This record gives sequence, C-alpha cells and structure tokens, in this order.
Amino acid sequence: MDSYVNKEHPFARDHVIFEKEFVELAKKHGLTMTDMSYHHLYPDPIKAKLRNNTSPVSILVRTTPDFLCFDDGSYYELKTGTSLIHLNLEAYPFMANLIRHRELGIPCAYVYKGAITNNEIVMCDVDWIQPQTLVIPKDDKNNAIKDKLKEFFQCICVERERSKIFSNDAYIDIPAEQVQKWLTPDEYWKRA
Repeated sequence: MDSYVNKEHPFARDHVIFEKEFVELAKKHGLTMTDMSYHHLYPDPIKAKLRNNTSPVSILVRTTPDFLCFDDGSYYELKTGTSLIHLNLEAYPFMANLIRHRELGIPCAYVYKGAITNNEIVMCDVDWIQPQTLVIPKDDKNNAIKDKLKEFFQCICVERERSKIFSNDAYIDIPAEQVQKWLTPDEYWKRA
C-alpha cells in the first residue's frame, strides 16, 4: 500500500493512509479485508479507459467500495474529509450500496475519519445515512444516471457547474451532525 501513497492524487493522500490504518484495525478485530479500489487493481491503460468512459458501469467500477471483508461478505467504503459542515458521498455508488443492502442483504459500512470527528474513526451501515441534498455537476458522465438519481433520492436536488478541481461525480450531502452519531469501530463491530 505504501507505493500507492506516492502515486495518488494529492487529494487522495489522506485516504490512502487511512486505507492502510483501516486494514490494520480490521485485522485487530479478526477480520480479513481485500482491496477493491479500481485504481489499485487495474493497470494504467484500463484505469484511463474507466476514467474516460461515461457509462453507468464505468462509474460503478470506479466507485466500488474500497474493501470487501472475506469473513462475512460485507463491503466497506472509506471516507476522509476536511469540512466541518458536511460529508459528500458519491451518489451513484451510494445508491448501488443501498440497493445491494436492501434487496440482497449484502451489508455495506461507511467508515469516516476526518475533521467532523476530529480524525477519530467512525462507522455506520449504509441504511443509516439520510441524504439531505443531491448535487449533480453538469458533466457528461452524469447524463446517463441523472434521471435515475433524481428518481431514487427523495431530497433536494441541485445542479451545478463543473469543477476544475474535483471529480464532478454526482454526490449526496450529509450533514456533520449525522456523521457525529456514527459508531466507533469497537461499537460497530461489537453489535454485529
């Protein structure tokens, strides 16, 4: 994992360090995780094709949860952040994770470490998350999924201009107060 830290986009550095920390934490709880991140699994030419393809399948592959737990088949999506006000989650994979959970009974946990929790790790089940706002940047990759996202999410929808800095994936906005109610890893894994 250390070799990835130097290859990642500067915005992803904290996330990559967190991935390593999370794997060690899971091991201490007797769990075996495997990395599912597309940018760690595929060679550069395939990564480039995935990044440039606007199909829903490409979006889903690029945003597959970070880890799969061999012990119980549950997924883990890791998040970091510097905002004290909210956490943004990619909308399409959140929708897929929630459907996977509701329809197939496959668990997915969201795991956060960032400013909202003073860099303490907290976790929750995907179905605990209540989106407040759906934000859809005006980007070609969102055209194929925009209507489905609007239909699925029953919250305020805002369309905005493309960013020159961020990914422009559609996302949902989660208030900090929700994240502050998530469980510590000990509490989360103890209740399972």
